[in-house]
Amino acid sequence: MVTTTEALVWGPEGPPPAAERIKIGRVEAELDGADLRWVTVDGIEIVRRLYVAVRDHNWDTIPPSVLERKVVMSNDHVDIRLRVGHVGTVHFEWHGEISVAESGEITFEIRGSHLKQQRYNRVGIVVHHPPERMSGCSYSLSGPAGPAEGVLPHMIGPQAIVNGRPAPLIPTFERLELHDREVACQFEFEGDLFEIEDQRNWTDGSFKTYSTPLSSDWPFTAEPDEHVRQSLRLEVRYRTAVSHRPPAVGVTARIGARSGQRVPAFGFDHPPDAARPGPDQIDLLRTIASAYLRIEFGPDTTAAYLAEASALARDLDWPVELSINGDSDDLPDVDLRGLEDLVVRIVVTRRAGGTADAEHAQRVRDRIGFAGRIPLVAGTNAYFVDLNRDRPDMDGCDGVAYPICPQVHASDIRSMVEGVITQSDTVETARMLFGLPVHVGPVALAPRFNPNATDVSTPVEWPPPSVDLRQPTLFTASWTVASVAALTAAGANSVTYYQLMGWRGILGDRFGPRPEHPPGPDMVFPAFHVLADVASMSGYASAQVSVSDPMRVAAVAAVDDSGEVTVLVSNLSGQPTRLMLDGVGTAWRVRRLCADSESEAFDCRGAVSWRSMTEAITGPSLTLAPFETDLIRERQR
Repeated sequence: MVTTTEALVWGPEGPPPAAERIKIGRVEAELDGADLRWVTVDGIEIVRRLYVAVRDHNWDTIPPSVLERKVVMSNDHVDIRLRVGHVGTVHFEWHGEISVAESGEITFEIRGSHLKQQRYNRVGIVVHHPPERMSGCSYSLSGPAGPAEGVLPHMIGPQAIVNGRPAPLIPTFERLELHDREVACQFEFEGDLFEIEDQRNWTDGSFKTYSTPLSSDWPFTAEPDEHVRQSLRLEVRYRTAVSHRPPAVGVTARIGARSGQRVPAFGFDHPPDAARPGPDQIDLLRTIASAYLRIEFGPDTTAAYLAEASALARDLDWPVELSINGDSDDLPDVDLRGLEDLVVRIVVTRRAGGTADAEHAQRVRDRIGFAGRIPLVAGTNAYFVDLNRDRPDMDGCDGVAYPICPQVHASDIRSMVEGVITQSDTVETARMLFGLPVHVGPVALAPRFNPNATDVSTPVEWPPPSVDLRQPTLFTASWTVASVAALTAAGANSVTYYQLMGWRGILGDRFGPRPEHPPGPDMVFPAFHVLADVASMSGYASAQVSVSDPMRVAAVAAVDDSGEVTVLVSNLSGQPTRLMLDGVGTAWRVRRLCADSESEAFDCRGAVSWRSMTEAITGPSLTLAPFETDLIRERQR
């Protein structure tokens, strides 16, 4: 049974099963369910994740259930035997054998069967390559079109559309070698053709090698007992002498000089189906400084929603980001002039997918008839991949925009933490492409909708795909710190985060403890405190932050006009982590947000007083509890 503390830290399902550490000779890895993760040879990460993917006709992922698993150790290798089932819109079962040799050679073979007649887009072996090592590295390959070679991109590589189908980043292959100045990794595949895509387009932390070319005629139809057999062999060799790199015991965060960037503006999403805060919640939300409210306008928008949303913005004393999703001919005949004095930015996207260009955005602005010169931003309402793929003409726009969701391909905590760092790559790539301010949002924990769905008739049960039951947890607060840190470091101009209320928000809604609503109308989610803290830094100079292990700790820092330094640090792991702070002196005041925080932190009526509680700390180190977030203030000398 999940305890109250575990639910606050992890969510209603509690902590995931612990991964099994694999170590043989020079090789270390973690066996996480049926996945082999974080494979290192002499401390160098070679593979981030090795697994089997099952994707249905809507590109939804069918998660695995491990039915049998056996690990056999010998003197010079480890054998892992698996039986795994995927049950959902696709029913598929496979047997797998992974062998890890002390030399660094890895083999993976799967034999699987479809259990019914079904439609699917992908079934097979997938390899994630770490982008921190592989961006900019050279590759050579052999495939149906013959040999080829090139370099993987530093900036995010686009996924082009060719003949109506997504194209791979590099040519299709059966053999692939990736090599940087230290190591070369050679992959040999059998059973299908393979391709690579840059998953940073969806803020995943990898380049992904996948089976079944995207140029194929998917979705496919499988018959019962139709078989799949694939294999992979990986060999690693050194290009230069490398000494073993033992993992660090703790994590160091160095706070440096001003970065030249400003902490972005932060806002909250308020779509038409969002709940309205009650009086106590409005009083609490008013304490968030420098925030704004995102209001939607599209073909289905009603005058009643616009009146309610604008009244809420006035009650909160927040300006409005007006997000218009549609073309000028699709918009309803609703008078928006009552909003004009509130609007600080107009963001225009296309209803049918893709990306709005400057011409589209200007037509929409002309249609709504605002008289003043309000900044005009264009972009996509789907994923960054669309902006990167379309690369539209933005001449005459004042910025570009795109949303972020960390669960397009995977929903486990490790994958979400791996990917959050790459959010900075989206900002840097967008700025390189367009040379304009970058506005990110909404940032949602779960997908707001599926832009790739070809069939929306699948019945939806609770929770719907747009809800993640971990929203009211310390994990979500910690992930949010990492997101803010990545987007701030890259120089994003504004970021819109979650809704105000309910399962997609930062406060419990007023409907009470029903299965489809967060427990208790007075609950304050941990992410509220994170976003209140960073909103108070908005507009300040951000400081350079260097973290020795960004998979374990995230940090963002700002310097106000008086020289006071504010640092927000968070433990991204479910284990206690020792943090050494460098560059901020030894005398601080700290406010800790963790499972042991006073109950007032999570109550609407006590949150304001809790936020003023700090303790004096001296010394250069802290021990952070699982997913703990600390606010640290220190005066520069």
